Amino acid sequence: MDKKKGHFWPVVSLLILAPVTGELLSSSSPPAEFFQPISFILLTALYGGGALLVRELTRRWERGWITVVLLGMAYGIYEEGIAMRSFFDPNWMDLGLLGEYGRALGVNWIWSIALTLFHAVISISVPILLVELAFPAHKDVPWLGKKGPVVCSAVLLGFLLPASFFSTYSSPGGIVASAASMFALTYIARTRVLNQWERETEKAAKPLGVFVLFMLLMLGLIFGMWGFAALELPAWSAFLFLAGLPWLGLFITRRMGVRTWDQRHGWAAAFGLLLPWLLLAVSAETQNAVLTDDTSGMGMVALVMLVLLLALRVIIQRRWRAKQRENCA
Repeated sequence: MDKKKGHFWPVVSLLILAPVTGELLSSSSPPAEFFQPISFILLTALYGGGALLVRELTRRWERGWITVVLLGMAYGIYEEGIAMRSFFDPNWMDLGLLGEYGRALGVNWIWSIALTLFHAVISISVPILLVELAFPAHKDVPWLGKKGPVVCSAVLLGFLLPASFFSTYSSPGGIVASAASMFALTYIARTRVLNQWERETEKAAKPLGVFVLFMLLMLGLIFGMWGFAALELPAWSAFLFLAGLPWLGLFITRRMGVRTWDQRHGWAAAFGLLLPWLLLAVSAETQNAVLTDDTSGMGMVALVMLVLLLALRVIIQRRWRAKQRENCA
């Protein structure tokens, strides 16, 4: 951590926010679990370390948000495919219908692609975006010292030790395939192959349109994960639907002039992606009596997150107005 350049608070904020969005807000670890000291430390190390590593590599490589998402996908594969092995375990606690629906060749395919996208967006990209919006002066530069990426990588690898307490399912082939996928995604993220898509400059869409787009994309991810199975539609259709979502989002954002977006657009994208999870958090608490986890307090989590997001929106709007006045002066 490079305190000399004043990155202490952005680093701490990202360390905390990543597990909050990835585990707490999603109800994967409701308050009764999330705020237990050991659980909090482990989740902060895993999610926070992953988000810091993704951001640091992206800034050092001088790449953009496509790289963040691709590295976020690699992180999701590491967590769920190598550490937890939920991609392969048919009896994983959160699978439900997806333990059978879409399972083939020893892989929970629908769960795998949906969780990869979820982690890439909610666990990694959104926390990075929100912290950079909160600390705009730190947006374009690395935050860690020379040894920072090494430390983050060591922390992530160290998580393999406690991970054995969560899953003992053995899938050597799956682990090898997961590692190969991670390396492939990292290689693509490092190159400019997909980053070329970010170069086009057009007139920016309105923030409201950005909010609606990203909310619909997140609702699509949630529906693709659970809706196809509930409706008993063919599993291959769910897989193709989920696989197409990132490309659809990339295509539309490019048409909406993503290169010319300002902080208002960034906030709108983050809010659109998080709003469905805010609503699901409230719903989780109302269904506490029939759920296996104790989801009490999830409504308060959603309320606090909503207040913080709206407060950030007010700050961003004031910055934008101040900039407009400067331009007119």
